[in-house]
Amino acid sequence: MKKYTKYAPQSAIAAFILLLTAVLYLSESDTMWLAQEQSLWLPTKPFLNSMMRLPGGLLLWISCWCTQLFYHPWMGSLALLLLWTVIVLGVQRLFRPQGWMRLLTLLPVIALAATVTQNGYWIYYMKMPGFLYAPSLGTALAIVIACLLRSLPGNRWLRLFAIAFTGFVTYPLLGAWSFLAILLSCQSLWDFVAVVSTITIAPLIYYRTMYAETMLKYMWSTALPSYRYGDKTYFWPYHVPYYGILLGFLLCIISRWQTALSDKKQRYGIVLVLAAVAGYSFGLYKLWYRDTNFTKEIRIQRAVEDRDWESVLRIYREKPSAWGHKEMPVTRIMVMTKNVALLRLGRAGDEMFTYQDGAELQHAPFPIKMTQVGGKMIYYEVGKENFCTRWNMEDAVEFGWRVTHLKYMAKAALVEGDWGVAAKYLRLLEKTMWQNDWARKYEPFVGEKKKCWDDEEIGFIMRLLPGGDRLDGDKTLVEMYLLQTFSHGMGADKNYAELTLMCALITQDIDLFWPRFFRFAELNGNNHMPTHYQEAAYLYGNLEPGKVDITGMPFDESVKRSYYDFCQFNQQLGPNMSEEEKAIRFRPAFGKTFYYFYFLVRNVKTN
Repeated sequence: MKKYTKYAPQSAIAAFILLLTAVLYLSESDTMWLAQEQSLWLPTKPFLNSMMRLPGGLLLWISCWCTQLFYHPWMGSLALLLLWTVIVLGVQRLFRPQGWMRLLTLLPVIALAATVTQNGYWIYYMKMPGFLYAPSLGTALAIVIACLLRSLPGNRWLRLFAIAFTGFVTYPLLGAWSFLAILLSCQSLWDFVAVVSTITIAPLIYYRTMYAETMLKYMWSTALPSYRYGDKTYFWPYHVPYYGILLGFLLCIISRWQTALSDKKQRYGIVLVLAAVAGYSFGLYKLWYRDTNFTKEIRIQRAVEDRDWESVLRIYREKPSAWGHKEMPVTRIMVMTKNVALLRLGRAGDEMFTYQDGAELQHAPFPIKMTQVGGKMIYYEVGKENFCTRWNMEDAVEFGWRVTHLKYMAKAALVEGDWGVAAKYLRLLEKTMWQNDWARKYEPFVGEKKKCWDDEEIGFIMRLLPGGDRLDGDKTLVEMYLLQTFSHGMGADKNYAELTLMCALITQDIDLFWPRFFRFAELNGNNHMPTHYQEAAYLYGNLEPGKVDITGMPFDESVKRSYYDFCQFNQQLGPNMSEEEKAIRFRPAFGKTFYYFYFLVRNVKTN
């Protein structure tokens, strides 16, 4: 029984960390993949120097290296598991809790897990590199340093010097996490005075001597993620885990006095410990960002990168299955990517209106701009390479260079024949841990225009490039810009002609539709005219019979029948029913037709 009691707490801790890591891996694999795409680590001196320009630079440099591991989510999860294990063992060594009180060492780990799972769309907007690993890595290093300081001899003056010296030396390397290191090493009131003095003075000295570029008010929070958008900082709930880390350490310190309690009070203490772990776990659950569309957008991005267009459509259609997720209307970036996939597969004219439409806003506390969430991908796929390059460059300046910036700028340069630019970005990607194979895949295209033209990916996009030069701007409204541009365009390539026709259908502009319909019909030859294009022509021909004579057009009988049934059903419902009610009543029978989209899809705001 004593043997069981001795090992049961440690077994429970190990099981909890393993379970937490497994849940993190199973539910956040897509977010992990996105995190490494939105990060960059290069084994070069200039990259290291750029990191060391800020306090905590070494911590951020290592965190960026660790973020690469998320390329394989299981590997990144395992790295977090190892860090959390070091933290638990280090806290136990620092404070030596006994028995079930050891469960309190889980509290900082649970809080650190929240720093990984709470971010959502912040992944696109966070300016601090390696911000998913930095809290766990910073805490682990702080605990290791604290254990070394506590192992020093008991001479007071030696300890005070060691604390102050450690704080000054580690501040440029770890930033604010160096404060945690010396704080955890306190063993007396004199130690605490030395810690407070070091925390107060060290940032001031370094600000005057090394880091004048950093604003003074941020010198005490450097290497901590800043949830700042524009002029506003979002404290709630994003700062809660960091207070949770400190509270967890405080409870571990208090647990040292458990031996002074009676056996009965110690039993009460165990109940409180279990309640604390349960409360922290519940807090983690509440802070965990769970959003169906966020996950779908990431998975769709991955499918596009793999050139797996069928998976794009499958992900778009599938119902949520993960815990805590619910079905929601789709976002515009999802709709646009779906249409690109259908264009690539040659099925846009038969299927583009058979999918759910919508304009759900991304669930974030700040406005999301499509130029920063998927817009660059869309620009690349439809031949707007200048805009793809422009927004990648602007985001790189604003948020720092990332893998995704280098990828799209390299591919855009290949499409436009800027061989030197493409080679430069591909060489940088070759130096990364996991993107080197991707870079080698595209390197043979440098300087080989014919090979680019014949390639299924690059050649398709080259045929969508606009002819001639044009000075224009999108005002960050990606979809509106593309609809206006392509719905007024005319081209000699069939895919380009179909893209202009698709945009004309979405804008519901009859005058724009007809020229693009006839151009596509000309390029389509004797092939069957897709259903949606027939539906639009038949509808517009009946709405404005004097503009275009459609009597001689070979419409499918199913197209004419569905239009007749649509009109008949509308008459049966009568004039007093609202459009919202009609949309619901019409959807089962006509929700997959262009007629339904034209008459009953409303309030879809492009962006």
